[in-house]
Amino acid sequence: MKKQINSEKKIDVILFTIIFLSGSFLTSNDIVPPVVTKGVWILLAFTLFYMGKYKVKNIINNFLLVGTLIVSVGASALITRSISTATLFFFVGIILSFLFICNWSFDTFRESYIRILKFLSIFSLIMMLLFIIIPGIMNNLFVVNNINGFQYCNFLFFSRLRNEAGIGRNCGMFWEPGAFQTFLSIALLLEVSKEMPSTKNITLFIVTILTTFSTTGYFVLVLFFLYFIFGKYKEKKRIRILSFIIIILVIAFMFLKREYFFSISNYSTFGKLILYSTSSAYHNRVSSVSIRKNSIIQPIIIFLNNPIFGVGEVTFRQLMVETTLGVTTCTFANWFAIYGVFPGIILVGGALKLAQKLDSSLFGRAIFFAILFLSTATENYVSSTIICLILLYGLLSTYVTEKC
Repeated sequence: MKKQINSEKKIDVILFTIIFLSGSFLTSNDIVPPVVTKGVWILLAFTLFYMGKYKVKNIINNFLLVGTLIVSVGASALITRSISTATLFFFVGIILSFLFICNWSFDTFRESYIRILKFLSIFSLIMMLLFIIIPGIMNNLFVVNNINGFQYCNFLFFSRLRNEAGIGRNCGMFWEPGAFQTFLSIALLLEVSKEMPSTKNITLFIVTILTTFSTTGYFVLVLFFLYFIFGKYKEKKRIRILSFIIIILVIAFMFLKREYFFSISNYSTFGKLILYSTSSAYHNRVSSVSIRKNSIIQPIIIFLNNPIFGVGEVTFRQLMVETTLGVTTCTFANWFAIYGVFPGIILVGGALKLAQKLDSSLFGRAIFFAILFLSTATENYVSSTIICLILLYGLLSTYVTEKC
């Protein structure tokens, strides 16, 4: 028992560090000095390499896949003359993912990831409650500026825009609510795909996604509810009852607090979509909605014009300036546009294989792949180590069944 607890602590610390470095508010805004961040990445790589127990019969196939990914990304960077910091971090992410998978099975990773997101969810909900109860005090503690100069209150594992009106949006420890919903959606995906899912965990992750007020997060929840009602859990009354209860409560809350969801004046959760469809002035200019739409369409066009090696990170951002002001959010499409067909096929193929690993039915696979695509489509995770790790678990063989 003690051995198992020590093993859980070990993977939790390492995985939490990867998540923290990949997307926390502190690292994304360089509040933690970049030199410190790079030092931790290096230490993490050495730790994973030292811990590895490699089996020759398994390492060859996996190394060929990872090697193909590294070589194809490197070839793209050289041919397009676009060796950027993001590309270097992409290399780091691929190597760290490879080393991590050498040490822990997918099931062990899944349990650790769920434990970490449970902690982050509970912590964020407690902090949001404190901001509602004592806003005068909370809004004056640990004030920092993000890279755009906006003031945030940061409590290491929780960030919130200072003096935000109303309930506020739950960022968790990430740079914005849209990023938090991505990691929560993946946690919910890993939970519902288990043989014995926890109703408490499902409820916790759904409630936390709702508090992000992320438009993408709400659409992802619709996919989850479709899965609950028509997928594997269609015969399990407790899951279906839970789904209907949450749907009714959300609809009631939307009706009572319409300003949080449908207000056009403050670009609420669905207000920006309403404005985009009803206002020609808003529709015809670069906006939050048009950026998200063009971040899917434009990378596909760029890829079709440059299918083998892509255009590289630098040129890609330049090509996106006119339609998205340089904002590049659709992760799956971006891999194809930036690095070409081979990295795109490998990583998106990882998402397809992961969906298949989580549910054998065609309906379940389609829903799960859609969740992976949509939850990563409104933020840029092209060089995110944790996203690479999750998707590569769909392709790479696990070296160990269990490791202590």
